[in-house]
Amino acid sequence: MMNVGVVGCGRWGRKHLQVLQSLKGDGLVEQIIAVDSNPEVLAQIKQADFKYSSLPENSCDLVILATPSTDHFNHSLRLLEQENHLLVEKPLACSEEEAAQVLACAQKHGRILSVGLLLRFHPAIIHAHAQLKRGNLGQLLEFNFIRRKTDNARVGADVMEEIGVHGIDLACHLLGECDPRTIISSGDSIGARMTLEFAHGIEAHIDVSWETEEEINRIEIIGDKATVIIDSNNHSSYKMIDSSGESLIIIEQPIAPLEAEVRHLLSAVAAHEKGEIWRINPDHGAALRCVKITQKAIYRPALTWPD
Repeated sequence: MMNVGVVGCGRWGRKHLQVLQSLKGDGLVEQIIAVDSNPEVLAQIKQADFKYSSLPENSCDLVILATPSTDHFNHSLRLLEQENHLLVEKPLACSEEEAAQVLACAQKHGRILSVGLLLRFHPAIIHAHAQLKRGNLGQLLEFNFIRRKTDNARVGADVMEEIGVHGIDLACHLLGECDPRTIISSGDSIGARMTLEFAHGIEAHIDVSWETEEEINRIEIIGDKATVIIDSNNHSSYKMIDSSGESLIIIEQPIAPLEAEVRHLLSAVAAHEKGEIWRINPDHGAALRCVKITQKAIYRPALTWPD
């Protein structure tokens, strides 16, 4: 069993603490350590064995970093230099240069570093991806990622960096970890759209926003034989439409994405400590690519990739 720390106990940090509490019950986690600079936040935490304003050295087998994204760079370097294995909530950093430095630091210290692109662990997306690889959808033509939230915009945050990054990552992932040729983006920090054009004319459309009247969480994977439609809030089923009509595909015993992500990382850390072969998902190339595309899309409305 492992000791796991959560640095930053805001909304996402608390979600991680809930998952860790469940995994503690399964015998995968021994102690949970909550870290936040705000004593009022710490006072509300019920799932931790220990609570600190700063993380004691050598206290954790794995640290989950869930602070605001502007703090990721400095916190990540410090935690890696202290020999911690690390899961950083997306984005890895706020610039390509900073992200590359964090990845280099992880390699220098021989630590596992992963980024929280958790839709890769969504049961319906995993199942649909397998359908695509088996040829059941035919040739991939288009990918659409629509997420419109009624929540208020987060202060100092950009919707493409906070939400759209998941669509960017999935598009590249479904296409075999390919980079887009062209990126076109529009909008602002509250509502934005992006089109990624890949080889063979395949396009991915990302449409994300806060402060909308209606909540939409829709993912479409369109092939020339069939189309998959996923509600990203539904982990147990998805729709598939082909020449015979529409069918509902049921996922047996689905595991929620955040739990699956943490289980995956705990397994990788355990293998690393035993000197065994380990892998992480997403890998470092995918993590860096997401930062590159997101930042270029935020600051430059249209470009050819790579420029």
